[in-house]
Amino acid sequence: MRNQFKYLVIFATIVLFSCQEKKKVEPYQETSMKEKPKKQVIYQVFTRLFGNTNTTNKPWGTIEENGVGKFNDFSDKALKEIKDFPYKKLILLSDLKKINTENSFITLDASAFYTYFDNRILPDYETDSNKIIYANLNGFSVSKGISLNADVLFTNGLTINLGGTLMGVSVTENNQKTKQLLTESFSGVYSISYKFWNDFSIDYTGNVFGPMRLPLLGENDVRPEFSPWYSIQNIQLSKKFGNNWELYGGIKNLLNFTPPKNSINGANNPFDIGIDPEKNPELAFDPSYVYASNQGIRGFIGLRYTVF
Repeated sequence: MRNQFKYLVIFATIVLFSCQEKKKVEPYQETSMKEKPKKQVIYQVFTRLFGNTNTTNKPWGTIEENGVGKFNDFSDKALKEIKDFPYKKLILLSDLKKINTENSFITLDASAFYTYFDNRILPDYETDSNKIIYANLNGFSVSKGISLNADVLFTNGLTINLGGTLMGVSVTENNQKTKQLLTESFSGVYSISYKFWNDFSIDYTGNVFGPMRLPLLGENDVRPEFSPWYSIQNIQLSKKFGNNWELYGGIKNLLNFTPPKNSINGANNPFDIGIDPEKNPELAFDPSYVYASNQGIRGFIGLRYTVF
């Protein structure tokens, strides 16, 4: 009886394990570096090191001794090889140079960038002038440019900051390359500040923008296709009283620049009453053309209290 029970237990154990599902062992597969990653991959590089084949690496050596990379090293072949990898963004890191003189401290900063986008979502203003269509780009977009900045600090209290960016943004779709809408080719900022001995200061700031391509309402739209060069300039006077109180005032938009009055097309008829936007799109209401603030010159005054 005991032997029969023992054999019964052994048989049940064999049946139980034989009924379990066998795990399938997947063969090892190498993952290609060209497969698209789930996360965005950014490739960063120092311009002065990329392409430099000189391996001397002499401490405090000259350019002639150690060599230096150039922007020309980023050839079409190099950019194509970077593009073949899963990099969606190429950042060329900037170089910083500081110069100290007897009466001033100067900081110079230069950088360049190149960004490649695919499957990007962009607003389409031109397929149908009565609609803004958002869709995935059937192609690619490129943003590239160079930026220069200079900061000058004088020992007498004068500070000058200058910066500019030269940029080109294009969209290529169905083998047609166009300049992206509402993106300026150049933008710059500047500021001049002076601090007097009696806690009185004056600040003059501004920016400048280059032409940008603007959305039009068909072929009969009389508005210019590109915006003009323009600058917004401001001035502010400040006076501190102790460590906490400050009285300030100034003028914004000194040049009183505003876009043309017809930048908002059909502003007097926002509901398109009495017109057919399909037949006459150039008469339809359209605020998408505006490229700058409509606020002209204006003054301001305020009192500030600093807690900490």
